[in-house]
Amino acid sequence: MGILSLFFGWVPFIGWLFSVVVIACGIIAMYQVKKEHALGEVYAIMAIVFGIISLFLSLIVFGGILLLGSVEPAPAPAPPDYDYGNFTIQYDWVQDDSHLFMEDYFRETQWFEKNVDKLNQDWILPQNITVVFTECGVANAFYNSKDLTITMCYELADDIWYSFYQMMPDADRNVLLSSWLGAMDFIFYHELGHAFVDVFDLPITGREEDVADQLSVFIVSESWDAGEDSALAGAQYFYTHGGSSAFWDEHSLSEQRVYNIICWLFGRSPGRFAHLVPEFVPQERGVQCPGEWKQIDNAMTTLLDAHRKQLPE
Repeated sequence: MGILSLFFGWVPFIGWLFSVVVIACGIIAMYQVKKEHALGEVYAIMAIVFGIISLFLSLIVFGGILLLGSVEPAPAPAPPDYDYGNFTIQYDWVQDDSHLFMEDYFRETQWFEKNVDKLNQDWILPQNITVVFTECGVANAFYNSKDLTITMCYELADDIWYSFYQMMPDADRNVLLSSWLGAMDFIFYHELGHAFVDVFDLPITGREEDVADQLSVFIVSESWDAGEDSALAGAQYFYTHGGSSAFWDEHSLSEQRVYNIICWLFGRSPGRFAHLVPEFVPQERGVQCPGEWKQIDNAMTTLLDAHRKQLPE
């Protein structure tokens, strides 16, 4: 019985009772056996010892279980306590009358104010970042880490509009507007990617321009229902500028950016963008797109979640 108590004594309550019974039987046996039965006395002592050991070990095990059960799981990491900044918008007055439509449209519709409001709801910023709409003398958009500004040039807005008009001369005006605004959104979020790399000190690898494209596709796709359309419009705009990038430029070639964006969109939503794969992404690349997007999604989630005010559903 003493040996059995070592095997079953750890069972709560029943095992403890069994151990106590073994100890009691051992004590009774010690007083009942006669001196000439020395071997019986040894067995009785062994039963007592085994019972005590079994009871002691069971109490330790049960106490450990209770202790583990009372320990609350570690709380999720708190977001950084530095929400000191916001995105703001600044419109500079245009000098070239050909840009008046762009300026008036953005001011009146508050298209980018909606983007900025969404960003301020979603992201924790250590400093203010100003989005500036101005004339630059060249079609461009850029982030300046010295004064924390994202500059969107009216010349770029004009170039995007003209590019889509050339691509779809017979298209309805609303179709042109949708494509124009989508491409503007994609490029804005591309520059936002540069800003995030800077202010969040993201540990990226590879060329920052490629990472900014990935960030743009990632953020616009999750931010609103038509976000994927904005990324596609960005690819369409780059498609109209094929062959315009220099090989030494920090950007990938325009054609590469087109293929990458479509590949990532297909990887994210294969059912929706499958029709683009045969034409724009060869089968050899297409089979890799879901895996590529999974890597991007995992990387961006890991890098950015700590800077969100709340995690996306």
